[in-house]
Amino acid sequence: MLTFLRATDFGTTSGDVFFHPDSGRYTLWSGEDEDAVDVPISPGACSSVPPPQVNNAFLCYSTNQVTPGVWPMDVAQALLKQGGYWSPYAVPGTVAGGTNIGGYHLVCNLGSGQSAGDSTLGGAGETDGPGSKQDVTNVAGHYPILGS
Repeated sequence: MLTFLRATDFGTTSGDVFFHPDSGRYTLWSGEDEDAVDVPISPGACSSVPPPQVNNAFLCYSTNQVTPGVWPMDVAQALLKQGGYWSPYAVPGTVAGGTNIGGYHLVCNLGSGQSAGDSTLGGAGETDGPGSKQDVTNVAGHYPILGS
């Protein structure tokens, strides 16, 4: 089995590059057998640097909204401070296709008779015990847990 690559991967603009899995070698071939060049390869770590991680937070902005929106953390924090936005509530259990974090799903509005407790869910799925967050209404990335 051969794998096709671009000739430009080997510093040339013409020819075909093939990988031979049985020998672990690449061959650059321009159409003539005498032009074939074998290049040895070996497995190793990727040399590219992964993109930076971006922290985001979920927020709600409408009493008719069901699914929370997502904003970069700094924007979410500013929106919470200006007013009109709030952190969604964490409800135990996950929902297929829902905004799930750990063993919880997020909702923008609580149902009749429901209330938020004083425990919170963090963005990585960690839970904070009762009273550990004194005011999560203005802390992006922390979500009050239903009835805890």
